[in-house]
Amino acid sequence: MERAGTDRVTPGPPGCICKMEIDETLFIGDVVQMRKAHPCGGDVWEIVRVGADIGIVCTTCGRRVLLSRRKFARRARGFVRRGEERGQRRV
Repeated sequence: MERAGTDRVTPGPPGCICKMEIDETLFIGDVVQMRKAHPCGGDVWEIVRVGADIGIVCTTCGRRVLLSRRKFARRARGFVRRGEERGQRRV
């Protein structure tokens, strides 16, 4: 039984925006939509660094931001496009 208030959503078909979890597997090249828009007006970001912190780049203006995994999971709305796992291609 799941606790009340948890948002566990299974990945949907390609092109859908799915909810993010803190333990979600992230790949360099994933494109995510954030909850708040950047001052330039864009809310779509590309992941460029994965580790203890997540590095993202605004696809509209090119601004680079570093967020902790917890902040990233809270602020991300979901995936727009998934990148490729290093060494393996997604089919």
